[in-house]
Amino acid sequence: MIAAARGRIGPALRKLAKRPARWSRDLDRAANRGLERAHPVLVGSAHRARLWTGRASAWAGPRVRPVAARFFRALALGERWVRRGCAAAVRGATRASAVVTPQRGVAVVIALA
Repeated sequence: MIAAARGRIGPALRKLAKRPARWSRDLDRAANRGLERAHPVLVGSAHRARLWTGRASAWAGPRVRPVAARFFRALALGERWVRRGCAAAVRGATRASAVVTPQRGVAVVIALA
């Protein structure tokens, strides 16, 4: 097979407008040519990206790990405080509901009004 010079996609789209009966097949061929051209570039860039991210994570991992550990410990401590606060609020609301019955609540609202 002899490789021939390929045209740009613009002329291919103009040809599609002239021959509406074969537009789907021609569009598929044009898209396939574009994908075939892009594939080696994408494979090479993916390889380089994996290489650089591996190096970056090897460098940053030991530096970021202590900071992240402190952050998550503080987050856990804050979560414990929030849970204790919510539990105390539930206990207070339960005790208050035993004292403030609906009849007493209505009486207080009438008295304040």
